[in-house]
Amino acid sequence: MTVSLTRVLISIMVGASVLAAAALAGLTRSIEPFVDELFHSTAHAPVDYGPGPGRGRPAAAAATRISAALAGSGSVTDIWLSDPGLYFVAPTCTLGPPDEATGQQATCGPYAFGLSTAPLSKPGSGYKAGDVLTMKPRIGLNCPIYPALTVESVDAAGGITALQILNPGMCLAFPQGGAFSFSGGAGAGYSPPAGRNGIHWYVEFAKVSAGSGYTTAPAVTFQSAGTLRTAAGTATITDPSARRQAVPVGGSAAGTQGVFGAAIPWPINAIHLALLPDGRILNYGSDEQGQQTGALLYDIWDPALGTALDAHLVLPNTTSTDIFCGNTSVMWNTGKVMMTGGDLTVNGVRNYANNKTTIFSPTTNTVANGAPMHYPRWYPTIVPLPNGDKLVLGGWVTRENGTEPVQPAATPEVYHAGTGWRSLSQVSVTDWYYPRAFVAPSGEVFHVDPSGVMSTIATGGAGAIKLYGTLVPLANSYIPTVMFAPGKLLSVRKTSVVVIDINGAQPAVTPTGTLDQLRDDASATVLADGQVLVNGGSTVHNALTGVAYTAQIWNPKTGAWAAGATATKPRLYHSNALLLPDGSVLTAGGGSPGPVINLNAEIYYPAYLYRHDGSGRPAPRPAILDAPPGGIRAGAIFNVTMNNTARVVRVTLVRAGAATHASNFEQRFIDLTATLQQNGQKLSLQLPANPNVVLPGYYLLFVFNAAGVPSVARQMLVTN
Repeated sequence: MTVSLTRVLISIMVGASVLAAAALAGLTRSIEPFVDELFHSTAHAPVDYGPGPGRGRPAAAAATRISAALAGSGSVTDIWLSDPGLYFVAPTCTLGPPDEATGQQATCGPYAFGLSTAPLSKPGSGYKAGDVLTMKPRIGLNCPIYPALTVESVDAAGGITALQILNPGMCLAFPQGGAFSFSGGAGAGYSPPAGRNGIHWYVEFAKVSAGSGYTTAPAVTFQSAGTLRTAAGTATITDPSARRQAVPVGGSAAGTQGVFGAAIPWPINAIHLALLPDGRILNYGSDEQGQQTGALLYDIWDPALGTALDAHLVLPNTTSTDIFCGNTSVMWNTGKVMMTGGDLTVNGVRNYANNKTTIFSPTTNTVANGAPMHYPRWYPTIVPLPNGDKLVLGGWVTRENGTEPVQPAATPEVYHAGTGWRSLSQVSVTDWYYPRAFVAPSGEVFHVDPSGVMSTIATGGAGAIKLYGTLVPLANSYIPTVMFAPGKLLSVRKTSVVVIDINGAQPAVTPTGTLDQLRDDASATVLADGQVLVNGGSTVHNALTGVAYTAQIWNPKTGAWAAGATATKPRLYHSNALLLPDGSVLTAGGGSPGPVINLNAEIYYPAYLYRHDGSGRPAPRPAILDAPPGGIRAGAIFNVTMNNTARVVRVTLVRAGAATHASNFEQRFIDLTATLQQNGQKLSLQLPANPNVVLPGYYLLFVFNAAGVPSVARQMLVTN
């Protein structure tokens, strides 16, 4: 049969669950019942649009409909594609006039489906031309490329005045039979992989006026396939602030202990967490029932959309690599995320190791295979190096099953973009369980193992290692060490705690305050003010024995610990914590395996977010209007613009974290206050000159007012 496509456009509204069923591949049936089903289920009549002028383009040149949400100034903060403009294809369907040059006509496969879409988000004013906003589908279709918009122009305040669809997104399915092709650059310039059958969905490139100053639902204009359409839809203006997680009101102790928010649902067990350059959180580690696997799913949480499950984007892991208990690091030069190693199932038996690397792209929300490592690694560490390379060390090669001993992946290796992996053949590290390793101000990598032995590793050429002997108390693999200041580590050694100073030629170890109890599987997080939060854990590894619900906070100025707020969930093995740009701390996960599988999270709001008058009310916060997004190097002087002329007393940088298994090798803290000069709203600051201190990567810039309250951070890229 031949089906005209001029009447098969449908407005797909946010959350249209019928589309999940429509996405099933492998079915062959008439398109007419399919379209009828969609129209009736969504209560929308078909809409006619004329053919677009593009050669070989489908006859149905669909306009794109948007909804927008505004900040108080009227600048766009969130955009929904409620009707992306769909083209349905079916057996022997017609895809418009033949190509003018070749006379060929596009053909299509035996089935069609739509995609439910959801918010794009980059909060607030302060946009610039070229900023990219990525779309989040409501249903987990296997799209190799997800749609994205780019900011085309802005007003003087940084409010969006024009958007363009940068990447319309491709969702493909490949049922048996049928053929599929486009000619003359149709399909927005996309051609399916050669030799593959199936269907195609896309949005035409479009422009939409959505500038600052909107106060109601104005008419908007659309441009589709080169044809300008007026009054083709409206922009529904709403205030999204209620969706975002506000600092909650606490009790009388909020100003001294902080507050744990109520537990919130989480779609998976967040065993691995990484803060992305766009402020979202990549996490993975289980399926949606909390069962151990990284081969099926990964999740992206957008804090700007709130804490409900619809603020999450759960997507399929299309690489088939099981990234469970690997490790994660953001690559400064691309903003992509490298995940190394993980689990491997051999003959139906889990817990071997793989040598794969998996690359996540925040701009497309997709994963792809990277260059494999030389050695399989399960439980490895990734250390970001001063030149932007990644050092990977530790992990095991074979599983422990009672007859085989653990074989550590003892030879570290270094990844360099463009040349791949290089083994450090002159170095052997047998500490296989997430070795605690950090770049020292000398540029060498410092390592302290659970036995107390310390060493430094030179990463040039074939590498070299220098041992310092046992200088710190015994620990175990389940308790944390963090870098809280340049060249200074806070290392928990069971209940005793030490500061390890690696600024000199020889590590210097100083005891500090004792922790309240043994906390196996606890997390340690450097806060915006440089204090260290330790939360979770228990006196027996991965058991509900001596569970620590009350957080502890270490003050680097005094060396003393103070009790923080009390959580409601046990955070044991596979739990996690991560500093967020608003200064709060996401605590999540636990289990898989374990006595409790935590498909939930709790957000800790530190005391610096509250008034100190016993009211429990959140404190007024300063706000950054402008800061350099990137391109600055060690030693650079840069400027920051505040929202008013109020006195600024402190400025800090915290490197964006990536956490798992009681470790976070990405975080480091730098206090810039000594370089601060203020002139009204303008601040002048300078980065440390040593590139081994300010490693390349993404940093959270916090500015504190006279009351000690931090701003919401701006992410800055240091390139070196």
